[in-house]
Amino acid sequence: AFAVRLGRGYEWYLTQGTNSNQPWGLVPAVVASGVTGVTAAGQFNSGASTGNTGANSIGYADLVNLIHSVDPTYRRGAKFMFHDQTLASFKRMIDSFGRPLWVPAVKDGELDTLCGYSYVINQSMAQIAASATTMLFGSFQKYIARKVRDLSIARLDERFADYGEVAYVGFSRLDGRLVDAGQHPIGFLQQHS
Repeated sequence: AFAVRLGRGYEWYLTQGTNSNQPWGLVPAVVASGVTGVTAAGQFNSGASTGNTGANSIGYADLVNLIHSVDPTYRRGAKFMFHDQTLASFKRMIDSFGRPLWVPAVKDGELDTLCGYSYVINQSMAQIAASATTMLFGSFQKYIARKVRDLSIARLDERFADYGEVAYVGFSRLDGRLVDAGQHPIGFLQQHS
């Protein structure tokens, strides 16, 4: 249980960390890198809006625009990263004939893809909402996470003995940086406000 909580904490800080007494998370690093983000236009069906806008949905054209916002050199081996609820919205997308746009892998052992690219589910990514940065796409090898040393844990028996409790204090040091020499290897999708 401790390892799961620690992993989720690392995930959040390495995804959303502000670089102020915490790691520089992937999302803030990509947004600050100078890359121009893709603004979502939203999902439309049958040529007319179904109440979905760029503030509350992601359309196929948004995915294509996000893919092509990244230099072709970094598209080889590139991936998407988004929240599980974003994946659920993709699975509900249909074309103008009512056919689902989401098609899972047909071969056993093969990973599902989105527009031909694999994806990573990250629960620390923002869910679809106005002005949220909901998706990343690109070469995630260009984000380097460094853990300085292993986690150290201290058990505090005496301090909480009056309450019949035992406390654990852990210390870990890590940071992350986006390696970007101006080529912007990772792009982002921003929901419309």
